[in-house]
Amino acid sequence: MAVAGILGGLKIQKPECTELVAEARKLTFLFHGAGSANLGGASLLVHEAHVPASQVYITNSRGLIWKSADGKEGSFRNDEQKAVAHVGQKLPEGADLVTIVEHVKPDVIVGAVGRAPNCFTKEVMEAMTEVQAAKKSGAMRPIVFALSNPKTQAEITAERCYEFTKGAAIFGSGTRFDAVTVNGKTREPGQVNNFFIFPGMSFGTMLCEATTIPESFFMVAAEAVANTLDAHDIQVESVVPHPGRIREVNSNVAAAVVLAAQEAGLAGKALGSTKAEVISALKAAMWSPPGYTAKSPEAAKPKPFMRTKSDFGGLKNDHDDAH
Repeated sequence: MAVAGILGGLKIQKPECTELVAEARKLTFLFHGAGSANLGGASLLVHEAHVPASQVYITNSRGLIWKSADGKEGSFRNDEQKAVAHVGQKLPEGADLVTIVEHVKPDVIVGAVGRAPNCFTKEVMEAMTEVQAAKKSGAMRPIVFALSNPKTQAEITAERCYEFTKGAAIFGSGTRFDAVTVNGKTREPGQVNNFFIFPGMSFGTMLCEATTIPESFFMVAAEAVANTLDAHDIQVESVVPHPGRIREVNSNVAAAVVLAAQEAGLAGKALGSTKAEVISALKAAMWSPPGYTAKSPEAAKPKPFMRTKSDFGGLKNDHDDAH
């Protein structure tokens, strides 16, 4: 889901662009924390989005993950970390995050440490903005994700991210943060959550009777989520669509997955040759509760979520292996 959010961050900056995966190949990524969430996101970018591996970096508690040319030495802790490690030690072991940002020069930083709240300090955020300021061309707004939950474990809060970057950053989080006013403009940080992916993924694959679900399906699903951002989402700079439009999001995800399955010869049942035909077939099979209207009042007139407590206070983090 982090990849969908990243593509959403690109969509906010380039609203007319629909080939978001191609745009992602131009970026450099830093995943802070080497648990399953970040390893999965990094792997998806490299193997399915075809982002060059040289542009994707991951950290653990020893700093940037590296390995020797023969793979016998390095800072990796398991085979999964070894698979994404860069060859050669470029920085001293234990280098701090500011030093790592200055070395890597990432356009996107994704935090999923799970045990280092507020590790995206003012200095780290300033380093992220300086990366773009130093570019002679192709500068963009930094994309910053703080995915650890509950909120008390977040790498940075939305308010501090905007404050430390002087409003330059596009922010997403694992736990929903309240709307923030930045330079007189309301921003509603998007909650980067798997519920934007899995219902549509399951629905689409089941309806077309897919024989398997390859990793490539998750890439097309991620792009479908990002391309479902509407004018309101872009205006308030939410990297994911408003939750009130979840049925629309998942229809688009399901359609993208069905079309990918049919193209790959993995669909046991054809639902249509165009997106419109597939969506029509999906809607015909979709259950609706009594009294359901195609567009809920909440989706028609989106309102920012205002919460003072984490929705996930009782949940365990998915990042126990991050360090």
